[in-house]
Amino acid sequence: MKRKPIIGLSGSRIRMEGGYLTGMEKSLVNSDYLDAVLRVGGLPVIIPPTATAAEIDDYLEMCDGILMTGGMDVAPILYNEMPHPRCGNFDLEVDRSNLLLAQKAMDSGKPVLGICRGMQLMNIAKGGTLYQDIPSQTTGTTGHSYGYIRTDVVHKVHVKDSSYLREVFGTDELEVNSIHHQAVKDVGKDFTVTVTAPDGIVEGIEIPGKPIFAVQWHPEMLLKGSDKMLCIFEAFIKLCGN
Repeated sequence: MKRKPIIGLSGSRIRMEGGYLTGMEKSLVNSDYLDAVLRVGGLPVIIPPTATAAEIDDYLEMCDGILMTGGMDVAPILYNEMPHPRCGNFDLEVDRSNLLLAQKAMDSGKPVLGICRGMQLMNIAKGGTLYQDIPSQTTGTTGHSYGYIRTDVVHKVHVKDSSYLREVFGTDELEVNSIHHQAVKDVGKDFTVTVTAPDGIVEGIEIPGKPIFAVQWHPEMLLKGSDKMLCIFEAFIKLCGN
């Protein structure tokens, strides 16, 4: 019997405050990611958020694909910028490890799917940069913030013809949620922008000819109310099983 694809998920870290748990650290991923991977036949494994280079190599040897998950803002120093006044909280130790995971995963030849922060890290790993705060660093943009309910669609996006994501979704227009205030600014080497919001904000990137793709919205959260986004996880798992 063929085993299920093992999917490594980039972990996050939170520090507990208040009561007897003060100072305790937890490594985690949101359950929506685990549920999505399990639903399409994968076995999710959380990669520790501060994994070393050697540990990342071991996880990559074990895993059939990597899912770069969402989370806090990314430390601007990793793309050679100082923090903007509206840049949110970040964890530099975790960011360095997650960035190394993104770099090594994309170099490994194995499938890599990025979501939200995960897409941003993948872009940085290829030399790209970010808007640290969309509202204050751009003009004419709307619908990009943390103020929306995670399962609500907020705006439409256009999917470029002849792209892998166009093949995955089977349409050139999608309705997506929006839980971010940062976005890809300068696009990293090898990446092609294949999904954009009406205001021009980058919503999806991919490397042509390689199983590496990412989106800015949260398809795993939208699965709570609809199956329309299941196809991106089905496509990812299919690549991981090949």
